[in-house]
Amino acid sequence: LFFGSPDLRVDYSRQLAGVLGFTTNIYEIVSGGSYEAQFAPHVYVHTWTLAMEVHYYLFWGAILYFLLHYSAKRHPKNPEDRQEWVRLCISFLSLLLLALPTLMMLFGSFRGWPTAFLYFSDLTRMTPFFVGTLVASMTGMSSLAYPTKKWAKASPLVTLLVLIGSLALYLLLAFKLSYSRPATYRLGFLVVDGLCFLLLFSARILSLQKTSGEDPRPIRFLSQISYGFYLLHWPIYVVLSSTSLPHLAVLFLTLTLAFLLSWFNL
Repeated sequence: LFFGSPDLRVDYSRQLAGVLGFTTNIYEIVSGGSYEAQFAPHVYVHTWTLAMEVHYYLFWGAILYFLLHYSAKRHPKNPEDRQEWVRLCISFLSLLLLALPTLMMLFGSFRGWPTAFLYFSDLTRMTPFFVGTLVASMTGMSSLAYPTKKWAKASPLVTLLVLIGSLALYLLLAFKLSYSRPATYRLGFLVVDGLCFLLLFSARILSLQKTSGEDPRPIRFLSQISYGFYLLHWPIYVVLSSTSLPHLAVLFLTLTLAFLLSWFNL
């Protein structure tokens, strides 16, 4: 930050407190933050997803605790019935918790609610986590749901095409959807959640269809550095963008430094 613009250090202590307290999304709502149209971008704005992730763990963990204890009383002698009951409950709750934030975002976008609230709020943006719980309930890990066993018998080529097609559309929307456009909130995020479901589900089915041992080494390496890359890329990009470097040089240095530092931290 000392090499970048002094504007980046404005209100830095609160930004850091938001990161350490997992409240960055709340900080961005209060300050009207954004990835776009901001004189001095916040260096930790990308950690709003980590804040929401922790909120999700607390909320969903409490629900699972209740479900597991209640299922033990409901089916004390039959573990298989207990498991299926929990699976059905998770599926139903996932669909419900997908629908409610989506409806709230739709309502808020038509009522003119602040864009920062629509974008950063737990009440409107937690849907991707429940996409994950829905996929988990439909697939499972050690115990597979019946539909998953059936779908896993399909051609791996079809599964791969679904995965690649979903990823291509996902990347296309990443360039087309804008923070300030109403269409992003009225339709864009709903489509993104659908593509997120297809990506996760097809990746899980593909892992069941794969007959060889471990994943290829490059895939494993990328998975190991991806989290570090996520944490580092945005602060590096923001600081370098505040200098006089050309934009292409900023992009190259951001990718290179984030990659090397993530590799170093393995």
